[in-house]
Parts: sequence; structure tokens; C-alpha cells
Amino acid sequence: MSDWQVPTSAAYQGAGLKRAMSSEARLAFQTALVRIFKS
Repeated sequence: MSDWQVPTSAAYQGAGLKRAMSSEARLAFQTALVRIFKS
């Protein structure tokens, strides 16, 4: 995990989004974040 992924994961888990989203949606969310940080 990159340093930015740890607080981000904690943030969306804390918001309850982890339970609301499917694993596919979480994967897409993380992929989008990776693209943002790499761009």
C-alpha cells in the first residue's frame, strides 16, 4: 500500500462506503485514485 492509500481506505471505511459498495466498485474506486495520482 502506498502512504496515501492508508488514510483514504480508513476514510471511506469510516464513512460506511466499504459496506455500501461491491468489491468491484471498490476496485474501480481505487483504480481511479491510482490514475489520478499517476497523472
